[in-house]
Amino acid sequence: GMLNIPIDKFEDYPDVSTHACRALFKKFGFKDEKLLKIANHAARDNARTPVQWGPGKNADFTTAEEPWFKINPNYTEINVESALNDPDSILNYYKKMLELRKKYPLFVYGDFKLYYKNHKKLFIYERSYEGKKALVCMNFSETDTKFKAPAGFDVDKADLIIANYPSDKADLTLKPYEARIYLI
Repeated sequence: GMLNIPIDKFEDYPDVSTHACRALFKKFGFKDEKLLKIANHAARDNARTPVQWGPGKNADFTTAEEPWFKINPNYTEINVESALNDPDSILNYYKKMLELRKKYPLFVYGDFKLYYKNHKKLFIYERSYEGKKALVCMNFSETDTKFKAPAGFDVDKADLIIANYPSDKADLTLKPYEARIYLI
């Protein structure tokens, strides 16, 4: 996926609200250096850059001499063309997720049951519909985290239908930010 663009001067922000905030905070004595750091973290324009379609001039977004807004310098590595060609890209992962949603009605119509309700790292839930069950397991932390399969859900007999890491389905340790879906 595309990343926020680093912007080093306010003149490169087209968003009027960023300039209005700058004017307001300057009245309270904030310096531009500090305000630029805040803007680079919080301004809307950081994520509104032209789509990086490919590695060509202006990220293949336009044939005009200058696009309407700066293009992130990382466009030669991060672009739609390279994501389509990488089977492990976020784009292709989302395409696989959409295929699963179309193939298995339980992801649309299934009953929902949450496990580990108060866990600070794990988000694990079950969807069930017409005799099928899916167990969705996600680790929202930067550390490996173990989990137990809920009662009645044998991961050895389940199919691991998608994961964002190469995974041994029987290893119940999720890597940092790993997501898996088991189907039974």
